[in-house]
Amino acid sequence: MAGHNKWSKIKRKKEAKDIKKGANLAKLSKKIILAVKSGGEDLKSNSKLRTAVDEAKAAGMAKATIDNAIKKASGSEGKSDLKEVLYEGYLPGGVALMIFTATDNLKRTVQDIKCILSRSEANLGNSGCVSYLFNKIAYTFIEKPGNWDQELEEELLALILETGADDFTVEDEEIIISSSPEGLDDLNNALTDNPKFTILEAKIEMEASNNIEITEDSTIELIHKAISQLESHDDILEVFTNHTEV
Repeated sequence: MAGHNKWSKIKRKKEAKDIKKGANLAKLSKKIILAVKSGGEDLKSNSKLRTAVDEAKAAGMAKATIDNAIKKASGSEGKSDLKEVLYEGYLPGGVALMIFTATDNLKRTVQDIKCILSRSEANLGNSGCVSYLFNKIAYTFIEKPGNWDQELEEELLALILETGADDFTVEDEEIIISSSPEGLDDLNNALTDNPKFTILEAKIEMEASNNIEITEDSTIELIHKAISQLESHDDILEVFTNHTEV
């Protein structure tokens, strides 16, 4: 969900806080399958797959499970009928909503989404109705070195500038670097080649260009209800909105 500023929502999720770990791993497997189907199983040439695998590793997924998901998508082990579908709509207060799904049953998934939204006075819209309000931004999380100092900060800044990344912020235990999705591979390759930095996770977010401020408690409650139910659905991978709260 969109937050109060650029970094407020860009936190790595701690497993089992927002979603049960088993369910989350199942969704990450779907991301891997979709990535292979769209760009092949070569991690070096398929940045979408590399990002999905990095996210799965960060969540604690076993290597054998990752390999099985790749094999399933490539057809060498079973067959996957998963399709990636984006749904767009509106939450109460005119808040824009984007729902990324992975499903083998389009009719079931859209019916479930409509049902969830109707219970929160929300609704689906036409394709493209809100996607123009969002931009794709890549985020790479690296472990904050124990000997973090001015010299290391300057070294990281130089690496970021060389790879064309945009910005970074230092948190208590990690450092978050933003870049364009197209520049994610160059950045992560440079970080991998530098033994001083350890990548924890890389992911691509949809960031709203303009947020809508919601102040009414009843509207906020409906928005939270819809998002919570959507994120709990097995077929829904990610949910993004342009709402913020005072």
